Amino acid sequence: MEDAELDEVVAGLAPSVDVDDTRRVVRYLEELGADCDEIADALTTGAVGALALEVAMRGSAPTVPFGEAAEQAGLSFEDAARHWRALGFPEPTHDAPRLPPQGVEALSLVVTAGRALLGDDAAISLARVMGGATARVAQAVVDAFRVQFETRQLAAGAPYSEVVQQYVSVAQEALPGFVDALGDVFLRHLLAVAAGAWSPDAEGSTARRDTVVGFVDIVGYTVLSQTIRPADLARLIDAFEGLVAEKVVGAGGQVVKLIGDAALFVVDDAADACRVALDIVAAAERAGLPRLRAGLAAGDVITLHGDVFGEVVNLAARLVAVAPENLVVADGEVRTRSEGAVAFTPLPPQDLKGFGTPATAYLVG
Repeated sequence: MEDAELDEVVAGLAPSVDVDDTRRVVRYLEELGADCDEIADALTTGAVGALALEVAMRGSAPTVPFGEAAEQAGLSFEDAARHWRALGFPEPTHDAPRLPPQGVEALSLVVTAGRALLGDDAAISLARVMGGATARVAQAVVDAFRVQFETRQLAAGAPYSEVVQQYVSVAQEALPGFVDALGDVFLRHLLAVAAGAWSPDAEGSTARRDTVVGFVDIVGYTVLSQTIRPADLARLIDAFEGLVAEKVVGAGGQVVKLIGDAALFVVDDAADACRVALDIVAAAERAGLPRLRAGLAAGDVITLHGDVFGEVVNLAARLVAVAPENLVVADGEVRTRSEGAVAFTPLPPQDLKGFGTPATAYLVG
């Protein structure tokens, strides 16, 4: 980028921008291989750091417009765009992405391998799950890096150009190994899930699993989130999620999803599920976390896109809503399956939203 062109771009930035440091960032981006248009766009949108990371990761390989990438992958533009959106990326006709060779290969693999293994509709669904899961991992990595590295460096007085160079250097060194590790973790989870018991429904259109579904949530979370500092709220959620994961996975169960103030998990053995829920509630109290409550229900669930659905899931969600704080409530099926291994105290019939007749429920422990 010529000095005159850089001066023109910098002149359009906010007055608070450090011009000399911006020049250093631009020269660094040029050294990495970014072109003038990319740099100008990044300066205008405030995405300089993201561009540095992108250019560093793709290396010197040339990029091609999305339409050309689709053609190289052997796909029509419409077909490639449909899968691109399913992966969680913006509409390519508006966002105008450019893909390096590895991006073209990945797009081709997602579409052709997904279709060959699963068919077109299932391949699109899988792309959505893949996009959502990897987006969450990416968000977690970036958030942690910003808080633990970038924010601290800037607060200590390091110029932004130096911070950009440092985290690009770290990313170049660590990210390839991290991506490889992510693939290995996925493979191990794939094998674990494949070894689990399941059955098709009567029409053979969905997978079913006989298990115990558990919900656990933080009592009074809405009020709590409005009255504590963001940093304290973040630490609270992190501690809650870590506690749930430790207890559930330690018992051979699976955390299906975390929803801020709540967690959904499954454990196949009913007595183990009861012990997990009791352990989570008790451990939270010992750790000084906010009060928790849990609900358990047992039976067949539909497994789809890494989630679980069905009446049993709905029942567990309703039971946690009526559970007293620091206690666990279970349905009759959980009690029947764990009779003799866990103590149960009958509750009055519970009127649960969405269930026509009052439900039988028990306090666990």
